[in-house]
Amino acid sequence: MGYGLDDRVELLRDMENGAGPTDDFGLLNACVQCLQPGEAASLLSQEAESASRLRNGLLKKVAQDVRASPSLDHYELAERLIARLGKADARGRQGIGYCLSTLLPDLPAEIQRRAQLAFLRSRFVGLRRRGYKAVAADLAPQMDFLREAWATFQDAECAWLLVKLLSPQDLVVMKEEVLPLLSEGWQISRLYLRIAEVDPFAIEELNAVDGIAYSYVLAKLGRSLSIEQAQALITRYETDERLGLLVWSIGQMQLWDALVWLRGRLAEVQQNRHAHLMAKLGA
Repeated sequence: MGYGLDDRVELLRDMENGAGPTDDFGLLNACVQCLQPGEAASLLSQEAESASRLRNGLLKKVAQDVRASPSLDHYELAERLIARLGKADARGRQGIGYCLSTLLPDLPAEIQRRAQLAFLRSRFVGLRRRGYKAVAADLAPQMDFLREAWATFQDAECAWLLVKLLSPQDLVVMKEEVLPLLSEGWQISRLYLRIAEVDPFAIEELNAVDGIAYSYVLAKLGRSLSIEQAQALITRYETDERLGLLVWSIGQMQLWDALVWLRGRLAEVQQNRHAHLMAKLGA
């Protein structure tokens, strides 16, 4: 018995809507795999804004087809999704964004860049995050896109990408802008490690910002603290959850006397850390 495209689409929609016996065997996805590439792309265009088994099966099929043999049907699908991104409601935006993010890595660079811009110019942070992720995965990231997004929104995700992707010279200029948006010590460490390539003395200001990050960056650069400085940092950060990183850094600096000094205080440090934790928990 022959089935035309309309018949196949109707059957797929019936299966999605639960008509007939329960599908416990992946029958819907198996049927989707029988569609021609152009048919799957066309149907995904209709289903992209939904969150359904049919949409997910179509997306998997189209992604496979794009990786195997991208075609004009796939390029037109991506362009339609990009055009609809700014017009869809909240649910539709999520669906379209998910589909685009899945397909982009295997589409031509010019389509990827148009999608990145659409994401990054969105007033919705969820879509901008998709844009940042896409730029991060780009083999030739467009720094102008990031600069524009930063100037408009100043998202933390954008600040982190700038730290990773800007030249050290440009990063020195933007340091004061991005620093307040870096919430993790390891991000701050990365910032100063990169800046140190062109301004080795900038690291000294890091001690006031984050002493553990300061000691880590010094260790990575092959520089050292004095014994007294190391002891002062241990005392300052003995209740910090990153104390192990500080100890690692001191070990990398080969500050034996500071480590022996810490060993003599371990019982006190552990007691202080326990008291700190209890206070945080309100116990």
